Amino acid sequence: LYRDVTQYAARETVTSLVRDLAVLLAYLSPKVLLLTAAAGLSIGAAELDSTGTVVAIAVFTGVASLSIAVPVLLYAVLGERMLGPVTRVRDWLEQHSAFVMSIVILVIGVMVLVEGVRGL
Repeated sequence: LYRDVTQYAARETVTSLVRDLAVLLAYLSPKVLLLTAAAGLSIGAAELDSTGTVVAIAVFTGVASLSIAVPVLLYAVLGERMLGPVTRVRDWLEQHSAFVMSIVILVIGVMVLVEGVRGL
């Protein structure tokens, strides 16, 4: 019995570490860091009062969470009918992820550049 408990505890510890590492890597991905840094720079450069800054951060957080919230909410409302469309979108994004990210990074780069030039 002791050996079974020890093996179970070891397995649970490894599972927990793998899960924590996956979450950490998801939040530390270069895409997320780049997008968050650009948003922070834009909000910081906007010279907003404290209320405006809080609103801007709330809007950024809301928009950033849409890619997770919308599919979850649609699945909660529509159930299994959402699996087909979500799978097709996921497959398309997997096939075109480099193109999608290059467009997103280009748009953010242009926004940061415009903000920088405007600040001169």
